[in-house]
Amino acid sequence: DARVSGHELKPGDTPKRVTLVFTVAEGPRYRMGDVSWAGNTVLSAGSVGRYWEQRAGGAYDRSGIEKAQGQAYGDYAEEGYLYVAVEPQETVRDSLVDVLFQVTEGQPSQVRLVTVRGNKATRENVIRREVDVGEGDRFRRSALVRCLGDLMGLGFFEEVVPDFAS
Repeated sequence: DARVSGHELKPGDTPKRVTLVFTVAEGPRYRMGDVSWAGNTVLSAGSVGRYWEQRAGGAYDRSGIEKAQGQAYGDYAEEGYLYVAVEPQETVRDSLVDVLFQVTEGQPSQVRLVTVRGNKATRENVIRREVDVGEGDRFRRSALVRCLGDLMGLGFFEEVVPDFAS
C-alpha cells in the first residue's frame, strides 16, 4: 500500500545538478498469515511444507514466496513434470497475508529424442557416451544437469545449451 505522496525539485550544489525529493507514505506493515498448498498430488504435503520455513506472524516476505515457488518448480522438474503451474494466491485479512499455493499438475514429460547439433570436430559417439539421458526416459532435472556437467568436463566445448522442443 506504499505510495508516493509528493515530490519536490531542489537546486543542486552546481548549476548542472538538481535534487529530486520524493515523499513516500509507506502504509501499514503486513505480516504473514497462514501458508497452505492445494492441488499437489505428486509431491506430498510434507515435501511442499518444507519450502516455507518462516512462521506465521513474521514480516510479509514476497521473496520468500517466490523462493518457495521456485523450489516447487525444481522438485516437480526432478519428478519429470515440466508442465506445472504453481500460483501463489494472496488473501489479506486485517494486516495478515494468507498465501495459498495453487498447484496445477500436467502430465509427466518423457524424453522423446536426443539430438546433437553444432559439434564440428568431435565425433557424435564421444558426445553420446557422456549423455545419460535416453529416449523414452522420464525427464529428470538432475540427470540433465549431470549430463551438461559431464559434457563440459570433456573440455571440448565453450558452451553446452539444452534446447527443449516439443
